[in-house]
Amino acid sequence: MIRRPPRSTQSRSSAASDVYKRQLITIIIYSFVIHSRMIPGMKDIYTFNLLSLFAISSVLMTYFGVNYYLTGLHSYAGGDPVPVPFFVYVAIAVLVSLAVMGWVKYRKWERK
Repeated sequence: MIRRPPRSTQSRSSAASDVYKRQLITIIIYSFVIHSRMIPGMKDIYTFNLLSLFAISSVLMTYFGVNYYLTGLHSYAGGDPVPVPFFVYVAIAVLVSLAVMGWVKYRKWERK
């Protein structure tokens, strides 16, 4: 008797809807970045660049973080929750330091 492997807990339709949710989140985030130029307090180039920096970070989080580090029905990480890797803290520290260094440079450039 030939046994077939057990079926996955994730059906094709739920996998597709998970992809569509990530795409929707990406579109919403980037539309906010693009339309932030129309808000009077956010018209400077520093704000646009800072929002773009955090937008690409959120896209990377929705791809890698949701798929490989968060546990649940729609992720590849099964079983116990995976501890947050050290490089996540390093990446956040790098983003914040880039934002602060960019703000300092922008203020010097703006005064000239």
